[in-house]
Amino acid sequence: MAEKKYSDNGPFTEPVVRCNECRKVLLMEKLLETGTCKYCGCRKVAKVKVLNDEDLRLIRQWDVDPEWLALFQESSE
Repeated sequence: MAEKKYSDNGPFTEPVVRCNECRKVLLMEKLLETGTCKYCGCRKVAKVKVLNDEDLRLIRQWDVDPEWLALFQESSE
């Protein structure tokens, strides 16, 4: 068995990922169906770390776990 190159290798567990090429957010469920970004065809994606307002508007239209989405919403404190 080969040694892991990165300590966090493994499947993404997040419902949304970001394309490494065009930087658009993608629903992981749809990415698994096609295998590529629907906008540019890239196969490389990354975990989402920051969401802008446009990203949030799009993601709210998807059936995404509300607890995951809450991680990116601004606190009212």
